[in-house]
Amino acid sequence: MIEVRNHDPRTARLLSFPTRTSRRPASVLVNPVWWDARNEIWAFHRNRSFGDCGTVARYRWAARGFVLIDERRKEDCDDKFVDPWTRWPVTRPGRGPRR
Repeated sequence: MIEVRNHDPRTARLLSFPTRTSRRPASVLVNPVWWDARNEIWAFHRNRSFGDCGTVARYRWAARGFVLIDERRKEDCDDKFVDPWTRWPVTRPGRGPRR
Protein backbone atom coordinates (compact mmCIF):
# COMPACT_ATOMS: atom_id res chain seq x y z
CA MET A 1 0.00 0.00 0.00
CA ILE A 2 1.15 3.52 -0.75
CA GLU A 3 0.31 6.73 1.06
CA VAL A 4 -0.15 9.96 -0.93
CA ARG A 5 -0.84 13.20 0.93
CA ASN A 6 -3.08 15.94 -0.51
CA HIS A 7 -3.16 14.24 -3.94
CA ASP A 8 0.53 15.15 -4.44
CA PRO A 9 2.43 12.22 -6.02
CA ARG A 10 5.73 13.64 -4.74
CA THR A 11 4.64 12.69 -1.20
CA ALA A 12 4.11 9.02 -2.11
CA ARG A 13 5.69 6.53 0.26
CA LEU A 14 5.43 2.78 0.74
CA LEU A 15 3.60 1.82 3.92
CA SER A 16 4.65 -1.15 6.01
CA PHE A 17 2.59 -3.24 8.38
CA PRO A 18 4.24 -5.01 11.31
CA THR A 19 3.36 -8.67 11.79
CA ARG A 20 4.06 -11.27 14.43
CA THR A 21 4.41 -14.06 11.87
CA SER A 22 7.51 -12.58 10.21
CA ARG A 23 10.47 -10.46 11.25
CA ARG A 24 9.99 -8.24 8.22
CA PRO A 25 6.93 -5.98 8.02
CA ALA A 26 4.41 -6.62 5.28
CA SER A 27 3.95 -4.09 2.47
CA VAL A 28 0.87 -5.80 1.03
CA LEU A 29 -2.47 -6.37 2.74
CA VAL A 30 -5.02 -8.91 1.52
CA ASN A 31 -8.72 -7.91 1.61
CA PRO A 32 -8.09 -4.64 3.49
CA VAL A 33 -10.99 -2.68 4.96
CA TRP A 34 -10.56 0.89 6.29
CA TRP A 35 -12.60 1.87 9.37
CA ASP A 36 -12.58 5.67 9.26
CA ALA A 37 -14.19 6.26 12.67
CA ARG A 38 -11.35 4.39 14.41
CA ASN A 39 -8.46 5.15 12.00
CA GLU A 40 -7.95 1.43 11.62
CA ILE A 41 -7.40 -0.95 8.75
CA TRP A 42 -8.28 -4.62 8.91
CA ALA A 43 -6.89 -7.34 6.67
CA PHE A 44 -7.96 -10.95 6.19
CA HIS A 45 -5.57 -13.32 4.41
CA ARG A 46 -7.59 -16.46 3.83
CA ASN A 47 -5.87 -19.81 3.49
CA ARG A 48 -8.80 -20.79 1.26
CA SER A 49 -11.87 -19.02 -0.10
CA PHE A 50 -14.33 -20.33 2.51
CA GLY A 51 -12.69 -18.14 5.17
CA ASP A 52 -12.53 -20.76 7.92
CA CYS A 53 -8.75 -20.41 8.28
CA GLY A 54 -6.02 -17.87 7.65
CA THR A 55 -4.72 -14.72 9.33
CA VAL A 56 -6.61 -11.59 10.38
CA ALA A 57 -4.85 -8.41 11.46
CA ARG A 58 -5.96 -5.02 12.74
CA TYR A 59 -3.77 -1.90 12.48
CA ARG A 60 -4.24 1.63 13.82
CA TRP A 61 -2.88 4.71 12.09
CA ALA A 62 -0.29 6.55 14.20
CA ALA A 63 2.04 9.47 13.53
CA ARG A 64 4.79 7.25 12.07
CA GLY A 65 2.58 4.75 10.25
CA PHE A 66 0.44 1.74 11.07
CA VAL A 67 0.76 -0.07 14.41
CA LEU A 68 -0.33 -3.68 14.87
CA ILE A 69 -3.23 -3.85 17.34
CA ASP A 70 -4.37 -7.46 16.99
CA GLU A 71 -3.34 -10.44 14.88
CA ARG A 72 -4.97 -13.87 14.94
CA ARG A 73 -4.30 -17.05 12.99
CA LYS A 74 -6.12 -20.32 12.46
CA GLU A 75 -4.31 -23.01 10.51
CA ASP A 76 -6.91 -25.78 10.73
CA CYS A 77 -9.22 -25.48 7.70
CA ASP A 78 -12.12 -27.42 9.22
CA ASP A 79 -15.16 -26.05 7.30
CA LYS A 80 -16.37 -24.33 10.49
CA PHE A 81 -16.59 -20.56 10.20
CA VAL A 82 -16.44 -18.70 13.52
CA ASP A 83 -15.68 -15.07 14.35
CA PRO A 84 -11.90 -14.78 13.92
CA TRP A 85 -11.62 -11.75 16.25
CA THR A 86 -13.02 -13.62 19.24
CA ARG A 87 -12.45 -17.33 18.54
CA TRP A 88 -9.14 -17.65 16.68
CA PRO A 89 -5.88 -17.90 18.65
CA VAL A 90 -3.80 -14.74 19.07
CA THR A 91 -0.60 -14.92 17.05
CA ARG A 92 2.53 -15.06 19.17
CA PRO A 93 5.84 -13.41 18.21
CA GLY A 94 8.20 -15.69 16.34
CA ARG A 95 5.49 -18.03 15.18
CA GLY A 96 5.86 -18.23 11.43
CA PRO A 97 3.67 -19.94 8.90
CA ARG A 98 4.16 -23.64 8.24
CA ARG A 99 6.10 -24.51 5.11
